[in-house]
Formats: sequence, C-alpha cells, structure tokens
Amino acid sequence: MTITNDIMFGMVMENEQICLELIQRSLPELNIKAISRITPQKQITGPISARTVRFDVFVRDEE
Repeated sequence: MTITNDIMFGMVMENEQICLELIQRSLPELNIKAISRITPQKQITGPISARTVRFDVFVRDEE
C-alpha cells in the first residue's frame, strides 16, 4: 500500500511523528515545528443547499 490508499493515509495521519514529517516534507516552506491536534478526514458541512467538503488534512496556524 502507498500513502494514496485511504486506509494507509489514515494510519499515517494518526501517528503524530509520521504525520509531522510528512507535512514538513510536503510543505517545507511553512517551517512547521509541531502538531497540536490531528483530525484526519474532517468533514465540513454548511447549509442544506451547500456542498459538503471533506479535508484530508485540516491545518491551522497561529495567524
């Protein structure tokens, strides 16, 4: 399995050390130092007329 497999992706994202390293390698320009909370596949819903969105990784910075 690779990271593109949904089960493998979930396992990687649930491991804080591996998740941090993956994000650091994927987005080196952001200089990420830590993860405060991991929420893989977070679903965001709005009004009934709006489409739902599922984020594979939901990230927030200090700004």
